[in-house]
Amino acid sequence: MEITDDTIGIWFVDGPDYNWMLILFKEGNLIKGTYRFRYFEDEKAFGSKDGKSWTNLTSGKAEKETIEDIREFSKVISLKLGNPVDELLKGDLSVGDFTREMMKRDYMQMSMATKEQMEKMGYDTKGIG
Repeated sequence: MEITDDTIGIWFVDGPDYNWMLILFKEGNLIKGTYRFRYFEDEKAFGSKDGKSWTNLTSGKAEKETIEDIREFSKVISLKLGNPVDELLKGDLSVGDFTREMMKRDYMQMSMATKEQMEKMGYDTKGIG
């Protein structure tokens, strides 16, 4: 998931066997998002054998309405996993400040690599900009 000036926010819900994360962003006049479920296989942050399923979405609604829809959707995930939703909206933050806020979350594992570098390391880059 790439953080840019067009990033709107991220949502995360942790669970005992899997977790869920969504990133919402602007693309032209559209609001788009990518979310994934991560199914735990081991304790590794990088190079893990965890299973992941990715889904892309496009909203025909305004940003504010789309955020409300994502909040409602994330509540369902939260109830299923039994943990609260963590929401981080970019708002007027710079990419750097937003990234620093993300890094404060204990669940956030970040790697600085290009899509091409990730592909060379054998990562599935489907859904990555």
